[in-house]
Amino acid sequence: DLVVIGGAYDGIMQAGSIWATETAQIAGEIHYQSLQMDRGAALNCRVVHNWQEPDGAVASQEEAVEGEGDQEPVEES
Repeated sequence: DLVVIGGAYDGIMQAGSIWATETAQIAGEIHYQSLQMDRGAALNCRVVHNWQEPDGAVASQEEAVEGEGDQEPVEES
């Protein structure tokens, strides 16, 4: 999803892609995966990149951390 901001915005926003045009004035908090800013856009907010990982990636990372050091060496015959 693409959000184009061309005026004043104050609040919390979550979007896949955000495009702040030259007249954008953003306050509050934005969470995004892709951010484009034109010259003149003003950000006075908390900016968080990639707020959410794909479900499979999170599970894989948790399994890797939980399994560290718990595995016994495997002997091949």
